[in-house]
Amino acid sequence: MGFFKSLSPPKANITIELGKAEYALGDTVEGSVLLISQEAFDVQEIRVDLIGRERIKGTLLDFSGDPQTRIYGQLGAQAGTARPTQMDLLMHSNPIPVSGAAKIPSGYDGKFQFRVSIPPHLGPSYQGGRQDGSWMQRVWMIKVIVAIAGRPDLELVKEIRVMSSNLEGLDKGGAAAAATVASASAAATGEAAQ
Repeated sequence: MGFFKSLSPPKANITIELGKAEYALGDTVEGSVLLISQEAFDVQEIRVDLIGRERIKGTLLDFSGDPQTRIYGQLGAQAGTARPTQMDLLMHSNPIPVSGAAKIPSGYDGKFQFRVSIPPHLGPSYQGGRQDGSWMQRVWMIKVIVAIAGRPDLELVKEIRVMSSNLEGLDKGGAAAAATVASASAAATGEAAQ
């Protein structure tokens, strides 16, 4: 393999297909990873990761709140220090392999099925204010990584909407905010897929 070829990912396209557009906490996300190659390459592994992230802006005074606005992510090394004006927290990550090592020929057109469960005890998708005055955005996404031997990996991320399985605990503003975020997320996801 030439030096310059080793600096770029293989000529291939990956797509994430999902069974539906909206999920509830506790649901299982079923889908497929489509891989179409325009050149031959060696795959070390194909994995799918369900990721939940929280971004908080402003002064974070507490982690509590209703089920919609509570902070579920872990502070880790930031604990016990002054709270920065913006924090990005990993709430959930659970990568699962959907394929092991394989030789992908030029012209390959294959599909890899996956199933991942959304934990029922974490927060739904959300964007808006919190009771302590800070602002929060919580996003859920499916990330596909095609690990390539000796070259950069192929990666694709698709945001998903995750709603609370029970909206009874939300006030009208929280439920409206959740619906707004879900609509905006669907529009953004549709634009990114094109």
